[in-house]
Amino acid sequence: MLCSSLLFTNCKKSSSPTPTTPTTVKITSVKITGLPFTNSSCSCTWDFSTGPDVYFVITDNVGTVLKTSSILSNVSPSSLPMTYNFTTPFQTNNFYSTYYIWVYDNDTLDSPSNPDDTMGGYYFTFSDFISSSTYPTTTTLQNPTSSLSIDLTLQWQ
Repeated sequence: MLCSSLLFTNCKKSSSPTPTTPTTVKITSVKITGLPFTNSSCSCTWDFSTGPDVYFVITDNVGTVLKTSSILSNVSPSSLPMTYNFTTPFQTNNFYSTYYIWVYDNDTLDSPSNPDDTMGGYYFTFSDFISSSTYPTTTTLQNPTSSLSIDLTLQWQ
């Protein structure tokens, strides 16, 4: 007579991991895909004889600077898109605070030196990007009345 027996120990039912709600978000890169090459206040170019020297600043709702990019000099339409990859991403755990991203033409090297020109900007909250518990990895800031268009690459954790 042949007998067999099976012994099962420590068996657990396999299940899908429970999705977690992110508690922080990082902006890992900013891509400027559209830019106004004419200053609407004077219908003139940003710089007298060259393209604008572009950089951006991310601030909170009271104007505290949270992140500043490097300056890209003499930008032309063929320079677009311009991508800024952060070695240290901008990170926050406050999805409901208002943040601003301002794009400037640097004029400190102009002769004579003068204040930087604001080329445009957008305000946002990270909660604006969340839809039905979906957390996008990219989002675009744009307005139909402006040629300024900015893509944010996001990492939710």
